[in-house]
Amino acid sequence: MTKWPESETRGVSLDAVNLHDAVLYYLRTDWRERTCDIFVSVFLEPGRTARSCVIRAHGVRSVLVPHHSPWGDSGSINEQCWTPDGRCLIEMQSGDVIELDAENVELVRLEEAEI
Repeated sequence: MTKWPESETRGVSLDAVNLHDAVLYYLRTDWRERTCDIFVSVFLEPGRTARSCVIRAHGVRSVLVPHHSPWGDSGSINEQCWTPDGRCLIEMQSGDVIELDAENVELVRLEEAEI
């Protein structure tokens, strides 16, 4: 698990974080800036309360967000992984897979008011 000092809000590599059971709230894209923000609540430390964070992608080339729920409806993340060609895949517990093709993807901790 990632440990941030309480005052730290800089991003960390998505590889360093276990997103299992994180709750996805919403996505926001900025066409002009080529960014995508995915607002989530993540359990950063075992036994602690989930923290508001954003999965932030820069240099976005594409974002795919299917919502078919083949395993049943769920807003929780199952796992994340990377394809050999560098795309970030976020598998939801619904069975859907969100795909980010971007230059950089990181996790940034937010203050509660920002979500």
